[in-house]
Amino acid sequence: MEKAGLGHTQYFIQSPEDEQRALRDGWAGPRLDQFRRKERNLPLDGVFDSQAGIVQADLACNYALRLVEAAGAITFFGEGRGEFLTFIRDEKDNHQIKGIITRDQQRHHADLVIIAAGAHSHQIVPELQSFLTATAGNFVYIKVPQELKHRFEAKVFPPWTWNYTGASDGGGLGGFPLDRKFLLYLVAFVTLRK
Repeated sequence: MEKAGLGHTQYFIQSPEDEQRALRDGWAGPRLDQFRRKERNLPLDGVFDSQAGIVQADLACNYALRLVEAAGAITFFGEGRGEFLTFIRDEKDNHQIKGIITRDQQRHHADLVIIAAGAHSHQIVPELQSFLTATAGNFVYIKVPQELKHRFEAKVFPPWTWNYTGASDGGGLGGFPLDRKFLLYLVAFVTLRK
């Protein structure tokens, strides 16, 4: 995240300096220790990522589609016609995107190109790779009683992972804050070996 210019959004939990910085930046409270490990004299280590969150890719892509269609954008769907092949780049500035070419070899010029491919977006725009993570695992949904929802809302309970590096045998665990239906998500990640 430092390389992407977002190092200031990361807080090392065991660092007294980062703990003070988190307090100054408004991230105090249970976000940094949602399982109350310090008050029970249990070890606590990790990184609090103030940019972390959960997006249900299908809903996000559908929402983006509705917005662009409402704004009058032209969209293409279907085999060949709706399959991205490559970008049309400006001849003078290779980083400037001028449109796309679809698998049917049609050129579609545009003032603005939006990539909304959910977890697959980084395959089209490799620079997104460090910002997107798609995971597979077994999910458990827990209905939280109304009187306990204040402990698990996103403003105090961030997404978390334990023992999930992609390299550890057996995978790890993770969780997400309450959704609108007061469901708490827990997931067991599985590491597959060849």
